[in-house]
Amino acid sequence: MRWLFACLLVSVLLCLQVASAFKPFLDMYPSIIWKPVKQKIDTAILPGDIIEIDIAYVIPAGGIKDIEASYSVRSYNLYKDTMDLVENKTYILSTVEPTTIYKNFTVVVPFTNKIVVNASIYHPLEDNGLNNQMTLKIPVFEDTELVKVEVPPIVKAGEKTTVKVYLKSNAIGFNYRASVATNEILGMTDFDITKPEMVVEVEVTPKVSGNDYVETQEWYVNLMGYDYYDANNEKTVTVTVWASGPKEGVAIPATAIVATTVLVVAVAVVVLVLLRKGR
Repeated sequence: MRWLFACLLVSVLLCLQVASAFKPFLDMYPSIIWKPVKQKIDTAILPGDIIEIDIAYVIPAGGIKDIEASYSVRSYNLYKDTMDLVENKTYILSTVEPTTIYKNFTVVVPFTNKIVVNASIYHPLEDNGLNNQMTLKIPVFEDTELVKVEVPPIVKAGEKTTVKVYLKSNAIGFNYRASVATNEILGMTDFDITKPEMVVEVEVTPKVSGNDYVETQEWYVNLMGYDYYDANNEKTVTVTVWASGPKEGVAIPATAIVATTVLVVAVAVVVLVLLRKGR
């Protein structure tokens, strides 16, 4: 009898173990989609735009507790060559029945050329871990901004002058052209974008029109290249151009004489002040 009882007990325990090993197949997975919310132009995602990211966590079983779901958003740092964290969250979820849980949020596109979104879901009862994680890359299109222009306020006609063009760009590796013009091209230079912030120098030769001895001009500084947004590619600067001297038979205008006198007096005053400070 003892052997019979022992055999029955072992059989019952084995049956319980086998029964506990059988459970519904559990295969959870995340899904990521995104869409633009606010754009500068309709055909591209650019720095400063707003996008919506939607993450769905599919859980095809009920009665599961302590499901760990998380996501992260990172952007490529053009200055440091690293992936910087923009946003991340972790949730502990439970289900009563098979369901899909959605997480939606918006992100202002940083100054970058790509965004990477990662979503994951985990539980010890998971049977298929191969699809528990999803990564999505969102490209940010090329945009070069002309930030500011530096040029001497007074230049001399016929003499070469350097115009400094300050720019900010996520179009690393692309070729651009910077030009300075009035009603004609005064100068231009071609260059490659090698870093996110650059200073480009354009050598120009100012000119005066007609017989004017001094002339106030509007110079148009422009960037051209592989760029999806050209509304920030141009600036205008005001420059006073002095002629090298009056043309033969042309009298110097009274306004030019007055302006020259004022300039000489101003320089003399500055020199006098500096001399007195040096005593």
